Amino acid sequence: MVGTETILLGCWLVAVVFFGPNFLALRPAGIFDITIERALFIALLLMLTRSLLRGQVHFSRSLTVEWLMLLFLLLCFLSMVQFGFGTASPGYPSPWFTFLSGYLFPFIVFVYAKWHVVGQRAVRCIFYFVFLAGLYLVLVSPLEFFQLRQYVFPQYINDPTILLHLDRARGPFQNAGLNGLAILFGFLCGVYLTDHKQGIDRGVHIGLLALFFPAIFFTQTRSVYLGFFVVLLGLLFFYRTSFPKWKAFFLPLSLAFLLAAINSPRLAFEERSKGGVMQVDEVKIRFTLMERSIAMIGDQPFRGVGLAQFIPASVQRYKGRYPIPESTTEQTQHNHLLGLAAELGIVGMLIYVGIVGNILVRGSYLIARLRPRNPTLANLPLVLILLMISYLLSAMFLEPSYFLASNATFFTFAGILDGLYDRMMSNGQVDLAEVEGCAISGRPGSARV
Repeated sequence: MVGTETILLGCWLVAVVFFGPNFLALRPAGIFDITIERALFIALLLMLTRSLLRGQVHFSRSLTVEWLMLLFLLLCFLSMVQFGFGTASPGYPSPWFTFLSGYLFPFIVFVYAKWHVVGQRAVRCIFYFVFLAGLYLVLVSPLEFFQLRQYVFPQYINDPTILLHLDRARGPFQNAGLNGLAILFGFLCGVYLTDHKQGIDRGVHIGLLALFFPAIFFTQTRSVYLGFFVVLLGLLFFYRTSFPKWKAFFLPLSLAFLLAAINSPRLAFEERSKGGVMQVDEVKIRFTLMERSIAMIGDQPFRGVGLAQFIPASVQRYKGRYPIPESTTEQTQHNHLLGLAAELGIVGMLIYVGIVGNILVRGSYLIARLRPRNPTLANLPLVLILLMISYLLSAMFLEPSYFLASNATFFTFAGILDGLYDRMMSNGQVDLAEVEGCAISGRPGSARV
């Protein structure tokens, strides 16, 4: 049986995507807004507190990631003390909001997932939640793309007049890049869940996975295309199955090539709404914003300009040196790591890299330990690493720290991966009960390379 703790986490991950303040918010006088996802997050905190008090969370020797997280949060707090907790410009996210949605809440979810999502049943439960959320976005995407928005629920998802969408309604996220990232998350989780399907269920499931390919195109975002390409390469070369992989990929790849052939004349368009990818002006803008970031780092290499202060600092101090057309939005630096270095200094950026790098190294170590015993057992850490890589690729083109949903999902996967590693280090071996059911055939030693 899957525990209540795991189901609660899955419900919160879905709620933070679909059921935030734009869906429903109660605003009692003198109290912060109450939303569905905030109520569920309070329940998560109570559940984690109860586990700590009961001694169910065992802190073992591999706490490097947790200490780095604490150090990073302290650095963020000191930065806000120095530069301010409130927004410097109306309409822009405040440092306090960025601190909560980008780092504090996701780090808490990391600890929660690490100690509560234990065993292959619990992992599959979380993957089902993410897969079904991604599948819903896949089903919504053609309704938006073909202007059938009256059939979309919730309605705010497809309303381009809401500032949330930046005039590009592509799902419940702020922009199409993050919506595409959610679809990538759902696709990877669906691939992993195929391992546990048999007969008709398996055929239906693979058919649903094929729908993710046109949905990726409907996002009309190059960073999503790149992430999907990298994910497919990772699955093709490293994922182990009990049957030739070309059979599983034949239908979706055929659909992808058909779509590309049909739209090939449009790919050279500069207009995103026509399916084009040759938006040269946007590329120039991103390079200009990166130049501003590098200039900030050079001017303040250790202190930075302050958490979430990139936008006002960029506009007020560097606009003349690195001009951007007036009609263009300057609401982001379009590169997370450069943005961290500009806002928190090189030290802050290196700490964050240390957090993510430690988890990726631990996942690679898990794969190296599991693959000689049974290649298919290494599929779980491999998928978790690919999920993290897709997020990191997305973060190279946009600023993710404002968006709780993508950050929380990323650190949920990271917590599951780090938990597997921690239990292996504590016990001297990997508990096969946690990953045995992950083999695509369920039979040890049946994988084909």
